[in-house]
Amino acid sequence: MECAIESIKQYVRTANYLSAAQIYLMNNCLLEQPLTFADIKPRLLGHWGTCPGIAKTR
Repeated sequence: MECAIESIKQYVRTANYLSAAQIYLMNNCLLEQPLTFADIKPRLLGHWGTCPGIAKTR
């Protein structure tokens, strides 16, 4: 049971990271290098919206 809970927590963190990365990051979304201001989109499109809620229902 403990392993299943940790797997669910990891899934939710991953889904939230992917959602945030698509909104905010233009480059380096896999964090292969330290983040810089050049990696951030100049104009943010979209919104956080229901991303966390959807991640928990899947």
